[in-house]
Amino acid sequence: MGITKVTPTREPYADEAATSELFEQELGLVPTGQWNGSVYIAHSDYRQQLTMLSLWKHGIPTFNENSQTASPVFYFMAAKIMKIVLPRNSPNGRDLRHYASVGIRYLMLPSERGDNAVLDSNPEIRDTASAHYLAAYGVDSNPRLRRVFFAPGLGYGDFAWLVYELPEPNLGQYSPTSVKIAADANEYRRLLTETDFDWRRHVILESDLGR
Repeated sequence: MGITKVTPTREPYADEAATSELFEQELGLVPTGQWNGSVYIAHSDYRQQLTMLSLWKHGIPTFNENSQTASPVFYFMAAKIMKIVLPRNSPNGRDLRHYASVGIRYLMLPSERGDNAVLDSNPEIRDTASAHYLAAYGVDSNPRLRRVFFAPGLGYGDFAWLVYELPEPNLGQYSPTSVKIAADANEYRRLLTETDFDWRRHVILESDLGR
């Protein structure tokens, strides 16, 4: 029987050393360790998905799911109710309070191929480029741009990841005590989108449980 040697295929992974430097220290899962939040990756193609796989390999939690245990309820909540899982240029804006409420600490947005402005050392040029991507993804606020990671395309087109740090992610400290009642999904969605809804204080239930 002949044996064929398999030559590893080069894949367009982002710089793993750079991503692990930031995320492993702040988010990496270790036995008996404290939960420090997760990452949400707004990926839309294969080369961007590879970054998500890199994070998993280093024990870094993501809000993104890709397994047999992913449920329709999860995607309904993430896409239809909380509007976290949305494509670029979606008519629906992204409320980062929803992201923070489920423990997302970092948001990663991909740049366009060949856009070097996000890598510019001039902060004004970089900030202008950052504002362009926040608007393209419908982000309704101006989160802190924590880091920019270069991702060599290896034939697929170079790009970069813009990593934003969200304020006050839910790391277990949210303690809602004010109850709001929702009879169906539409009412649930309406309450969540109210400007005065505060995930730290409010909770939505189907019925009042009493005191």
